[in-house]
Amino acid sequence: IGNRSDKFIIWKCRHGKTIKSVTGTVSVDTDIVAAVASKRIKVIAYSLISASTTANTITFQSNAVTALWTVPTQAITGTNFGANLSIAAPSFLFATVAGEKLTLDVSAAVNITYGVSYYDDDSA
Repeated sequence: IGNRSDKFIIWKCRHGKTIKSVTGTVSVDTDIVAAVASKRIKVIAYSLISASTTANTITFQSNAVTALWTVPTQAITGTNFGANLSIAAPSFLFATVAGEKLTLDVSAAVNITYGVSYYDDDSA
């Protein structure tokens, strides 16, 4: 069971990791998770949705520099396009460099609605 405060949710589970989630809509490169000193941000799930027919490459980045994960998006006229993936903690899909923020980079200025679940962990 988690606590919800606007667009930020936190859960504690049996694996001992505190799972956090952020959601929002972006159309420009955006820092979505702030850096945590000496910790890696380890992403366990994401969801991306777009209604745009414009081709767009969404890239999760460490510190707005290093590409971690890329998803191409483009909807057919009159439809929504979505992509999602998840894995159970303590495993993770990708992670930032220790002490770096997580950025969502977009190649086209169109709305992308996102949801990301993650935990911050020691640099290992």
